[in-house]
Amino acid sequence: MTELRLSRLTPGDIDELTALERLGQAHPWREAWLSEALDDGHAECWGAHDGRGALVGHAILYRLPFETELQ
Repeated sequence: MTELRLSRLTPGDIDELTALERLGQAHPWREAWLSEALDDGHAECWGAHDGRGALVGHAILYRLPFETELQ
């Protein structure tokens, strides 16, 4: 079994992230959208790297405000 290392992605990872997105998705995000996510203060972009350091997976998490209802 291969061990993976998780790390927060940065704008410097855009080329590898874009390439991985194109390989794994029928309708990949555009590079501009990925770049915006990397720079967005409400998003966290995480990558999974194999033993050689290659990016093999990723997740983009957005923090959204809680919804409230006043009655």
